[in-house]
Amino acid sequence: MNDILEVLTYILKGLLIVAAGFSLGTWWATFRLKKHLRGLLIRWEKPAFGLWTALLFLLLLAFLSAGMIAYAFATKLSAIPTTASLLEEIASLCFLHVSFIVLTYSGLKAHHNYVFCERGIYNIRFCWKRGMWQVELIPWEMLYDYYEQQEGALIRYTLLLRDRRHLIVEAPIHLKDIVDRIINLGLERSALLHKYSHRIGRYSSES
Repeated sequence: MNDILEVLTYILKGLLIVAAGFSLGTWWATFRLKKHLRGLLIRWEKPAFGLWTALLFLLLLAFLSAGMIAYAFATKLSAIPTTASLLEEIASLCFLHVSFIVLTYSGLKAHHNYVFCERGIYNIRFCWKRGMWQVELIPWEMLYDYYEQQEGALIRYTLLLRDRRHLIVEAPIHLKDIVDRIINLGLERSALLHKYSHRIGRYSSES
């Protein structure tokens, strides 16, 4: 019995090192991300982050339950000091895992947002090839048109860019009015700058 508990303790310690490294890495990336974001107008959580939330919640619940069960058995087997000590250690490790899961969730949440700012749209995505988060500012001048489609409680915007790319943005329906207003203002700004940049270019060539 004690041999199995010792092995479980080593496994939990190894997983804890991984969890701590992942949590610290996530927060380091979060601090770097916040340095890039300027002049924010509105931001909201990406609906796809709900899957991460569900997975992390299940993981948190599993470790929390395991910790409570281990602590209950440690109390029950207090007459056997060696076994009780191992069970208490397992309970403590499980509760530490819960803490790191909460920290990881908080760090990941910052990267799964749609962000509109005064200068344009921040496109935040994870680059699997480089193994790091990347932040791209798409200026409003790049936007030339968009269309929207309602899908249940979400509004799906497809933003068409002048470099022939398109950007998908999903917003909850209660944000529709403000998101529409910001996109339309950005579109007007883009059209105005594009129009006058052509005129300035033409005048420059004529002179």
